[in-house]
Amino acid sequence: MSNEDMAKALSQWPALDELAARLAEVWNPEFEIIDEDFAEDIRLTVFMSDANVRLPQLQLEADAWYLDGFSPAKNPELWNVELMQHVSTATKPAGSFATYSAAGAVRRNLEAAGFSVERKQGFGTKREMLTGIKPA
Repeated sequence: MSNEDMAKALSQWPALDELAARLAEVWNPEFEIIDEDFAEDIRLTVFMSDANVRLPQLQLEADAWYLDGFSPAKNPELWNVELMQHVSTATKPAGSFATYSAAGAVRRNLEAAGFSVERKQGFGTKREMLTGIKPA
C-alpha cells in the first residue's frame, strides 16, 4: 500500500487526521518494521514479516492489537492457536484486541489463548467482528 493509498484509506476518519497524516508520513511497505512515537501516549509498531516467525522473537507488552490476517479460510496460518497464544503472552493484563474476522475457529483460538471474546456488530460492510480483553 502506497503512502497515498494509506492517506486515502485513513481519510474516512476525520477525527484521526493528525495521526493519519503522521502514519502516511512514515509508512513504507519496504520496511520490515515501523516503530514510531505518534503522540505522548501512543506508540505504533508494525511488523511486515511472518507473524509466526517474528512474534515469538519479540519482547513486548502490547495494550491493544488489531489482528488482520485476512480470511482464516484463505490464510489459516495467521489464526492458529499457537500464534494466538503468542499474542496473548505479549498482551498486558486488561489489554485488548479487535479483528474484522468473526470466524468460529478464530474465536475458539483466541479463547484458548486466554482472551475473553465478544462477537459484535461489524464495521462498514462487515456484518460481525470479534473484540476481546485479556483478563487482568
